[in-house]
Amino acid sequence: MIVNWLRGRKGLGRRVEGGTGRGAGRSAAVRGGALVVTAALLSGCAGFGGGGSGGGEDEGYDLVRNGEFAFALSGQLAPFSFYENGKLTGFDVAIGTEVAKRLKLTPKPATGAFNTLLAGLQAGRYDAIVGSMTNTPERAKVVDFSNDYYKSGAFLWVKSASTAGSIDDLRNAVVGVPLGSTFEAEMKKKSNVKKVKTYESDVDALNDVPTGRIDAAIVDKLVGAYAAKKAGLQVKPVGPSLVDNPAAIPVRKKHGKLLAAVNKALADMKADGTYTRIFRQWFGIDPTDS
Repeated sequence: MIVNWLRGRKGLGRRVEGGTGRGAGRSAAVRGGALVVTAALLSGCAGFGGGGSGGGEDEGYDLVRNGEFAFALSGQLAPFSFYENGKLTGFDVAIGTEVAKRLKLTPKPATGAFNTLLAGLQAGRYDAIVGSMTNTPERAKVVDFSNDYYKSGAFLWVKSASTAGSIDDLRNAVVGVPLGSTFEAEMKKKSNVKKVKTYESDVDALNDVPTGRIDAAIVDKLVGAYAAKKAGLQVKPVGPSLVDNPAAIPVRKKHGKLLAAVNKALADMKADGTYTRIFRQWFGIDPTDS
């Protein structure tokens, strides 16, 4: 998610804080969006056995390691990036791997808490972030973003039996948001929101809605639907999209050749049908339906 998102599940998971969580977990969409980049750096890496051409030359991309495309994601944001049976998988993993293949590089995913990814990128830990990150003005000051590679949206999720139709129908509410997301600040501005509770992932927040620990959670549409179905959560999205969350791929500043190559790879994937195939595999719908 998406996310401005959003995504550490300890179970299903979505969004951040923590490290290299290996839970199967997801949001948005986008995720999502840290307005403040902490000084903490990526704490761990996850090996990935997926394809890719491998052994490609640098081609002037100024890569972390020649012949490899090192890209970061949270690993805690199902179905975008998560661990299943000990293997890193998900939509973002598939996109990053396909980009690497088209750049004739070996894909090397690395996992870390979402709110540390930009700091890790700037520190040269990896070449890009393929982690459902939204292009915001704050982030664009420190990195350069590719064209969007998917669009989703953040919704308010409440109990299935709730009569609330939007955020404005809540009274003295406790609302859960993923740590580092743009929604933390937005919810604090709401007079009808008593408390904003942050979670390692938006799916962690979603899990607390049916239990009554919180009244609502802000979760990416694609992430929330996947998590609710898989866990059998009695929750539903209400109201219009709070924010449309496109996701893009950031690279370090002054890496224009790599950025151009990433954009070309994304465009070619969409043109030849590969992107649609990957999207359908993970979401069951066409990209235009998202």
